[in-house]
Amino acid sequence: MKILIIGAGAIGIWVASQIRKHDPTARYAITLLGRPRFVAAANEAGIQVSLLQGDVQSLQGVRAISSFEALPNADSFDVIIICTKAYSVPSVIADLQASPQSFGAGTRFVCFQNGVGSEEAFAQAFGVARVVAATTTVPVSVLGPAAIRIERLKGGAGLATVAGALVDDLAQLLGAVTYADWRAMKWSKLLLNIVGNASSAIVGLPVGQIYAQSAGFALEVGMLRECLAVMQKLGVGVVDLPGARARQLAFVLNTLSNWLLKPILTKQAAKGRGDKMPSFYHEVANHSRQCEVGYLNGAIAACGQAVGVATPINRCLNDTLNQIISGTIAAADWRGQIDKLWGLAVK
Repeated sequence: MKILIIGAGAIGIWVASQIRKHDPTARYAITLLGRPRFVAAANEAGIQVSLLQGDVQSLQGVRAISSFEALPNADSFDVIIICTKAYSVPSVIADLQASPQSFGAGTRFVCFQNGVGSEEAFAQAFGVARVVAATTTVPVSVLGPAAIRIERLKGGAGLATVAGALVDDLAQLLGAVTYADWRAMKWSKLLLNIVGNASSAIVGLPVGQIYAQSAGFALEVGMLRECLAVMQKLGVGVVDLPGARARQLAFVLNTLSNWLLKPILTKQAAKGRGDKMPSFYHEVANHSRQCEVGYLNGAIAACGQAVGVATPINRCLNDTLNQIISGTIAAADWRGQIDKLWGLAVK
């Protein structure tokens, strides 16, 4: 089996390490496509994975490249695993279509993106029967261009076929849990991903501090309940993911009143994140001009509109964060302004 991993960030390197963990004799050839600085670092010092115990592993038998042009014309991969951000999917598809030698009739495309829409895009481009939905709950940090650290042992990967693609061999190779319903798996991860993510990026506060404030808690709980309402209308269930109890979160949101829910979720938010800021916060802090919010909160709002479910909070979070990311409004004007954000969401 020949495997191409597109995206040599935290998840792409982690996926390569999982494959090598379950294929220690390197029977399967792995090619990891990333940026030029990744290739330079990989060629100089190897691809490094730091484990929880402090051990550092160097991945063996992984070819590092920075473009499809670096592939021999004869290369055709059995599995192509996409580990880029969701907003990069259109360009990845275009690159693959411009490099038809890189895949064949039996090639499977595995989508590790957060949010909604990547599987549908690959299905439209290459056929739905070739697409595998994937997710991971392993916390991974980037230490350098070709180095990552696994932060906790908790978590793992999930895989699900979209319309018939084989997943059992991939699940064994990745040590992954398989799911019967790919939409339930992806939407359950989305439910977990949106906790504190957009609001923290907008107001510049840790998630625990947002939940501790009345307006912040109301904003977050309202956002999560909108997501569950859209899922229910779509007929999408909630499933637990490896090391992540999405069903418990859905249960308390659906059954407890806010005054009972607040101490529970506030404690969980503070414990779950600690002082670590969520991904959208770093997009703003790093002055990025791209963000996945449209594939999470924006997707909830779009799907809600399509099925007749009101999602004013998710729409507000999506629109406000996109305006900050694009530079339309100043991030400084929103720092610490959780009451202002709550007022805008329910206006």
